[in-house]
Amino acid sequence: MAYIQYGRKLIQSSDRVLHHPLLFAAQGVRYRKLEVILTTTIDKLGKAGETVKVAPGYFRNHLMPKLLAVPNIDKFAHLISEQRKIYEPKEVEEVKVVKKTDEDHMKEYHTAAKRLDNAKLVLRRFGSGENELRSPVTKDELVAEVARQLFVRIEPENLQLPAPLTSLGEFELPLRLPKSIPLPPGKVQWTLNVKIRRNSLAILAQLYVLNSVIRRNCHKNTVPNRPLFLTSMAATTDNVTVAADVTGHYLTISEAVEAAPINRNIRYFINVKPGVYQENVRIPEDKTYIALIGSGADNTKITANLSMLHDVKGNNFLLQDIIFENSAGLGSIVGQAVALSSTSEYSVYYKTTILGYQDTLYAWEGRQFYRDCNIYGSVDFIFGDAIAVFQNCNLYARLPDTVFTAQSWDSMSSTSGYVMQNRSFTNSPELKLSLPNAKSIWDVRGENLQP
Repeated sequence: MAYIQYGRKLIQSSDRVLHHPLLFAAQGVRYRKLEVILTTTIDKLGKAGETVKVAPGYFRNHLMPKLLAVPNIDKFAHLISEQRKIYEPKEVEEVKVVKKTDEDHMKEYHTAAKRLDNAKLVLRRFGSGENELRSPVTKDELVAEVARQLFVRIEPENLQLPAPLTSLGEFELPLRLPKSIPLPPGKVQWTLNVKIRRNSLAILAQLYVLNSVIRRNCHKNTVPNRPLFLTSMAATTDNVTVAADVTGHYLTISEAVEAAPINRNIRYFINVKPGVYQENVRIPEDKTYIALIGSGADNTKITANLSMLHDVKGNNFLLQDIIFENSAGLGSIVGQAVALSSTSEYSVYYKTTILGYQDTLYAWEGRQFYRDCNIYGSVDFIFGDAIAVFQNCNLYARLPDTVFTAQSWDSMSSTSGYVMQNRSFTNSPELKLSLPNAKSIWDVRGENLQP
């Protein structure tokens, strides 16, 4: 005997269940929703003109009698859109222009003044002599460079410059700004720092001439092709000797440098006898024309264990036949470990070995010349903003995937760089022993490379 269960889901018999497609197609008709268009904004349902889905009973009993919604067909959709144009015009968003107050202007002025005071304006100019400029730098040029480099607009009357700048160097120029701009603590007035450097084309030309002089002026009694200023120092009365065995004038190189005269314009030679010197050598700015001559790159070594070693600042510095080493260790363990840092102008390094791992040689700034040098490192081990020429130099990688150079610019107007002439990029002996199949690949990258 078949019977219908109270409800809508099943038709059952005592021995089987009847399955019919129409029974299952009818399921859910009660829950199927209708798409309608709202004529009025209704909370929790939608805004006027929107299409929403509602239950048929809700639309029939509540929305349709009050004309709150109409079926979603083309005829009603067009009708609703036209009614909205008439009764609910489209809202136009008003853009409010907020006028800047005097306080806002003062904040901008103060920010610009701080930028001028903290930044350094760098200019490149051609020189006619050692420090003289071929053409002076005028106030209008400085104002234009401030706008280009620092993105700050000033007027010529804001810059106090009695006369144009006619020489290379660094200058601190006073600024005439409104007194209402508060000065930083300890400042008497606002200033602009200007640094005028020699144009790189002229610098490279001078280095080329210097190289020609080195190769042409050879001493008759010395090894062929040895530069004149690297010959024997026996005839020089200014020689002093450093020896760790108490056979010289000084026991340490630092003592000899400290005793050297200041601000010389002729060479002062310091001869270093064979040995290992555990010290950090520093050449101050006032110790000019110092020549540090060793007894062979295999016999004389200066070593220490610090993050920054052997800082050379005195101009016209000369270094020959000495090993400079930073024994701090791997860069992955100790980080930066500079073996030689140089800001010396017209400095020359001849037959010098520089040993380190990360950041071995910091060619900071100035014009520098390296000849027949061996430089060892692992990560960016030649870096800095100097204009340097490396001639007949060997660069040794001490770890796989080594980055040899990382020349850095101090501003977008900087034109410094490195010149590699007859160079050699290869693996160090310890790397060849640990990885005999390793290959040295010279990978040159950068947007500003020149052939």
